[in-house]
Amino acid sequence: MLRGVGGLSARLLRPAWIGPLVFAALLAFAVWAVALSITVRDLRAEVETHVGWLRAVTEGETPALRSALEAMASREGAIGDQSREGLRALNDGGVDEAWTSATVRTLRGETGRLSAELGDHWSELSALVVIALFLAWMLSALYVVARRQVMQLDALRADLARRLGELADRDRELEQRLVELEDRDRVLRTVAASIVHEINNPLTYVSLNLSTVQRELRALDVPEDVTERLMRMAGRAVDGADRVAQITRDLRDLTLPDAATEGPVDLAQVLGASARLSSGRMTSAVVELEIPESLPPVEGDARRLEQVFLNLLLNAADACREKSRARIRVRAEDLGDRVAISVEDDGEGIPAAVIERVYEPFFTTKGEEGTGLGLYVSKHVVEAHGGLLSIVSEPKRGTTVRVVLPVRAPV
Repeated sequence: MLRGVGGLSARLLRPAWIGPLVFAALLAFAVWAVALSITVRDLRAEVETHVGWLRAVTEGETPALRSALEAMASREGAIGDQSREGLRALNDGGVDEAWTSATVRTLRGETGRLSAELGDHWSELSALVVIALFLAWMLSALYVVARRQVMQLDALRADLARRLGELADRDRELEQRLVELEDRDRVLRTVAASIVHEINNPLTYVSLNLSTVQRELRALDVPEDVTERLMRMAGRAVDGADRVAQITRDLRDLTLPDAATEGPVDLAQVLGASARLSSGRMTSAVVELEIPESLPPVEGDARRLEQVFLNLLLNAADACREKSRARIRVRAEDLGDRVAISVEDDGEGIPAAVIERVYEPFFTTKGEEGTGLGLYVSKHVVEAHGGLLSIVSEPKRGTTVRVVLPVRAPV
């Protein structure tokens, strides 16, 4: 029951009901005031009439008395009866003292009753005036408050319009910067593809010649220890050439033109390629990959995801630049319907005041070296793949960037 009453009260106090309720209250107040004013006016006129009749009866002048008695004769009750009796007495020769005394008592009693009733209604009217003054004061106060609120709303509207204008300017700036970055990225891809092509040609000769050297060493008649040492050196050279060839292949895949390449993505290959491409920046850090063999594939664009993890590894390398020995650990976990990849470093960490802004476009802590778009773009790429990118950092202890991606649905 109380719940129902509370709900009714809540509905009655809704803003949509306030206006009609206030209007109805003011209308009722106005009707009450008008009715009370009419009642006071009528009572006052009635009292004045009775006072005139009383004066005519006490003074005893025949014309005035007759006129008063004729008016009194239309009334009901004792006044009407005595007035009609007085008219008969006047017609018979005149009124006596007994009639005059009785009529005066009756008129005084009725006049007193009407005066008392007039006083009561006058008190009500006075209270009504006080209430009206109070309501006028309240309405004035409400007007002042409402005007102040309107001024504040106008100020807020102007501030909102200014902020929207700033956001529009920033959006235009962001679009322009993104266009510039796309142009720069296109140029860098073209240059990188040319460099890869130029490296691959001599690298092929190196690999072929090293393989030939290994075959010739086996055929030479030289001491076994010398052959073994030369074969070991040639093997290292072949491994180095293979590593360079792998890096150029990764770089070639990264510089392929934009295209719709949605499909199953092997995260182990993506993370391995990102680690190899970032190795040149790992001056003081060692990258450790912890990737389970049974990691399920995700749906998406392998090249764009490779750019994300390459950016995260480069950020981790920059965070560890001041340390003589640092470790960057890349861990992948199978969570059933999702895959989580964590990039952990033991670098300088990110201050609490800064970590809230790392996703903002053009915000960077690298000065002239950074564009402020790495994490901004990475977050959007991960979210475009239906995933989530989050950062946890502790100053002087390191940073962990966690990327969660949905597993590719079975076909």
